[in-house]
Amino acid sequence: MRAASVRYPTDNGLAELINEFATHDPDFARSWHNHVVRPIPIVRKNLHHPSLGALEIDRHTLSLPGSGFSLVMYTAEAGSASAAALRSLRPPPGTTRAM
Repeated sequence: MRAASVRYPTDNGLAELINEFATHDPDFARSWHNHVVRPIPIVRKNLHHPSLGALEIDRHTLSLPGSGFSLVMYTAEAGSASAAALRSLRPPPGTTRAM
């Protein structure tokens, strides 16, 4: 709800819902008042790929202002074992992949 209120600051329905919760629950009101919401732009994930094994991947989220959309990218740290494993999925130079 916090993230939505930051992303959609002019949403009257959301504001009414938050106010209703705050009116009926003093703990909610206190908690809401004392916290600032900031998007987390990068989150590290540990994944298990069926053929590559363990991978450490970073999720980057970029908000596209005014659109309500976000761009999410997954990358591996340059020079890491995860980056090398992901590179192994590339087709050999000079070949093409059907989409």
